[in-house]
Formats: sequence, C-alpha cells, structure tokens
Amino acid sequence: MIRNSYFKRAWRGLERRAIAALGALFEYGELRRQRRQLAALDERLLRDIGLSRADVERECRRPLRLRPAGYSASAASGVLSAPEGRA
Repeated sequence: MIRNSYFKRAWRGLERRAIAALGALFEYGELRRQRRQLAALDERLLRDIGLSRADVERECRRPLRLRPAGYSASAASGVLSAPEGRA
C-alpha cells in the first residue's frame, strides 16, 4: 500500500497514462479494421459512397496516428443508435 501522497499522485498519473495508451491501441485497431473493410469494397460500392479507388488507397496509406477528421472509435465501433423518435 502506497502511503506517501507524492507516490499516490505519481501512481494515479501512471494509471491514467496506461488507460490512455490502451484506449489508443483500441482506436488504432478499430481504424485498421475499418480501412481494411474500405479497401475490400468494389468499384460500384465506392462510387455509391462517393469515393474513388485513389481516395481509398490514399486513406489506407495514411499513418494510423492521423485519424480522419471527426473520427471517434466509440461512434465507429459498429454500435448504432436508433434514429430520433424510433427507440
């Protein structure tokens, strides 16, 4: 048991950083999965969503640390909420 307040604060800081690192790993894994699925789409489906094969290749080449604007792993994890008024 850690009794010294300095060490308690240091330990809490390490815990927060470890949790943040695990969260980042989860996000990276989710983003990799999404990019693989995007790359697997055929030309017709890409055209339906307004993307070209070059757009997909560009996105797949981007480093994982460069997430798309507005990206949220929790929102993109496949859990969809019901539209307003349709619970």
